[in-house]
Amino acid sequence: MTDCFAVFGLPRRPALAAETLKEKYLQLAALSHPDSGGGNEEKFRMVQEAYKILLDPAARLRYLLELQFGGVEKKSPPTHQELFLKVGGALQQAGTLQQRLEKSQTSLTRALLAQDREPALRKIREALQSVQEARRARDGELIALDARWPAVSAEELADLASGLTFLSRWQSELAETEFRLTHGET
Repeated sequence: MTDCFAVFGLPRRPALAAETLKEKYLQLAALSHPDSGGGNEEKFRMVQEAYKILLDPAARLRYLLELQFGGVEKKSPPTHQELFLKVGGALQQAGTLQQRLEKSQTSLTRALLAQDREPALRKIREALQSVQEARRARDGELIALDARWPAVSAEELADLASGLTFLSRWQSELAETEFRLTHGET
């Protein structure tokens, strides 16, 4: 694949301004769209793929790691043990409640189970807040790493990419579970 940074005319850096990236994406997408005069489907797909990679900080770091260092040996996930236990406990409690709601046969049973919804929601929201705080801290690490660029190690990039990946997954899963519990979906 072509260098994603080059597609947008951007320097290879760990941190990118989302607004700048979006603006360049919209310009390039409009020019290369197959329905526009002079558009090209292959170039349009390349622009979309490059945007997808550069927009997500974890994907951008993994890509940069590959470009700058030829990749790095896969590491074990970062240790966020306390956060992992908090997220896991909240998701387990919510999952158990959802299973019980799905199996309930009567309105009375569902009504009785509804009282368990608020404590499960509270736990999900607390875990989500903790993940968001950890994500803000990692975003700060990204800015600090960018300030030292290119004097960073492959391990630093890999660790940050891994941490951002886990936090994004947890944030997404918690938000989806919160939505289901809030809107009564099982």
